[in-house]
Amino acid sequence: KEAPSLPLGPRRTGTTLDIMASLRGGEVGAASISAMSLFTETIAPTLGTFFSNGMYLSGVPAIIEARENGKLGQLNPIPFAMSLANCVAWLGYGFVTKNPFVFYANGLGVLLGLYSTMTGVRLADPDKRKLVETIVMSSGTLLIAAGYVSSLVLTDAKSRQLLFGYLANGFLMIYYASPLSTLSQVLRERSSASLYWPLSALVCLNSLLWVTYGAAVGDPFIFVPNGFGLTLGIIQILMCVIFPRVDTKAR
Repeated sequence: KEAPSLPLGPRRTGTTLDIMASLRGGEVGAASISAMSLFTETIAPTLGTFFSNGMYLSGVPAIIEARENGKLGQLNPIPFAMSLANCVAWLGYGFVTKNPFVFYANGLGVLLGLYSTMTGVRLADPDKRKLVETIVMSSGTLLIAAGYVSSLVLTDAKSRQLLFGYLANGFLMIYYASPLSTLSQVLRERSSASLYWPLSALVCLNSLLWVTYGAAVGDPFIFVPNGFGLTLGIIQILMCVIFPRVDTKAR
């Protein structure tokens, strides 16, 4: 069965714009199409790259503090390892699709993921350290296997894109699963104290930018998982509105 055709690298003509133009019988002026194409295919992913790197950098102060104190405190090292695996997988997707936006949005994440994961292995208790090591070794094995298959087995770019697209989406869905436990805690305590609404709003905006770009270039591996992330971000903001922050320790 022939694999679905997916675009390789950024395109200059977005499918969304083509549909709009055809639906309006070509009435959309060339200038309007060009301006919208500039936003959806260049400005949106550029902003998304800055927001993505900003989200990675937001956790650095807490990591530095943990290293200085010699203990993790409330930091959970498990997401560090998942973030590292996720960024490496997306970096691979950026390589095989020759997409600079995907590369720039995850290159720094790989380095900071390594820094955070090494901190977690160094400071975590024995049980969590063992789990972090298991995640790193298993995800690393999977990524090496994918790299081997992509470079030495698969013979066409489309197949390589499918391989790393599914792999990156799989890691991202697992990474997105971590907020689900937080949402259950909010519902249980009827308090959004465990949520930080500005970060949730930033997640929504970042996901929206990538959904816009993914839809414009017709890449479901980009717009589908980010659509899921956008939905989770909206749910978190709603939880902050419905369940105001309450200090559960003061109850």
